[in-house]
Amino acid sequence: MNINELTRDYMRLRQERERLSADFKSKDDVLKETQEAVSAKILEICNDQNVNSIRTEHGTIIRSIKSQVHVLDWESFYEYILKHKALQLLHQRVHTTNFNQFISERLDEGLPPGVNVVREYDVSVRKPSSN
Repeated sequence: MNINELTRDYMRLRQERERLSADFKSKDDVLKETQEAVSAKILEICNDQNVNSIRTEHGTIIRSIKSQVHVLDWESFYEYILKHKALQLLHQRVHTTNFNQFISERLDEGLPPGVNVVREYDVSVRKPSSN
């Protein structure tokens, strides 16, 4: 196969995957909406009975509290974290774009201790531009 045929095949595969993904998502959205309505009814029953679990012949229902944390002032929160040495409050993940920028400004220093960077080639294929 030549590069033109490979590109054509790549684009066809991507288009088919996009079509399948969109089809799945539209069907899944309907199921998800229905499941959320059933879940709300189950939660209502748990709340009415003031119970955290109900065993049924089809499965055990467990009511639990889920928390979401939203930071309104990152600068203040960072100061708090540093003051209390509470780095465990953050995810242990490096922001790749920021890290690359940081390192590019300090090439003579090398990588920070405990960090490894893996770089590998990848390809992407764009649709042809219309003329």
